[in-house]
Amino acid sequence: MGEKTFGIRLENEKYKDRIGVYVIILNNSDKVATVKTEKGYFLIGGGIKKGETHRECLIRECLEETGYDIEIKEFICKSDRYHYSDSLNCYFHPIGYFNIADLKCKVQEPIETDHKLEWISIKELEERMYLEHQIWAIEQASNL
Repeated sequence: MGEKTFGIRLENEKYKDRIGVYVIILNNSDKVATVKTEKGYFLIGGGIKKGETHRECLIRECLEETGYDIEIKEFICKSDRYHYSDSLNCYFHPIGYFNIADLKCKVQEPIETDHKLEWISIKELEERMYLEHQIWAIEQASNL
C-alpha cells in the first residue's frame, strides 16, 4: 500500500477537502475501466456521502456511473492532490482511496447519463487522463 501527495499546499490558502473512493478495474488486455465525461476520463468512483462506508460508496458510484455491479478485492493505495480548481473556483484538495475490483454483470442503466464506460490502455493513461493522482494509483495497481 502506497501513499503519495501531488501538488504543493500553499500555506496562505484555504483548501476544500473532498474524500473519494475509486475502483481500479483492469482487464486481460492491460486496459483500465474509466468513465468518460465532458471534462475527460476518470476512474469510476466519487465522493463519500455522510454516513456511507467506502464499500457502500464504491458500489453506489459504480451503479450510478456504469450500471454494473462490482466485486471489491482490496485496498491498494491512497493519494491526494493540491491544486486550484477552475470549475469549482477554489483551492481544492481531493483525497482518493483506491481499490482493486472486478466488474460483474450489468444490473441497471446508468443514472449519470453523462458518464460513459470506456476502457483505456495503460500506455495511454497520461495522454487521456489528467488527474495525476488517479494515473499514479492505476500504475500502482498494474505493477502488482
